[in-house]
Amino acid sequence: MGDAVTVFSDFLRVHQVSESGIEKAIVVLRELLINAMKHGNRYNRSYPVTVKINQLNNRRFKISVEDLGNGFDYKSLDTRLPENPREFKSRGYKLIKAITDSFEFNKKGNQVTAYISTSLADQA
Repeated sequence: MGDAVTVFSDFLRVHQVSESGIEKAIVVLRELLINAMKHGNRYNRSYPVTVKINQLNNRRFKISVEDLGNGFDYKSLDTRLPENPREFKSRGYKLIKAITDSFEFNKKGNQVTAYISTSLADQA
């Protein structure tokens, strides 16, 4: 996971994304990767996780993460923030929803695509 995060950070810096924008985008990528490895691939290191990053315009990016799992019933996913902020159960998609413009699943439920708008770095 560390390599993917480093490559993504470098990619965003090349595209002049602000540090706060990079931090938000990395939170999204990490949560997507954690879910893919934990729930999709069940920590099986021989199963790959596919990550695709596309720049849609100068400040909007598309992040797709796919695992080899059977998928899940994403239609019943609760992405509302908990009343108790210390609750950590199912926090990944709640964080993703709070940070991204939107996200969607493929029909099977083993691929998530998130869209995130970032701010550009200050031009000195």
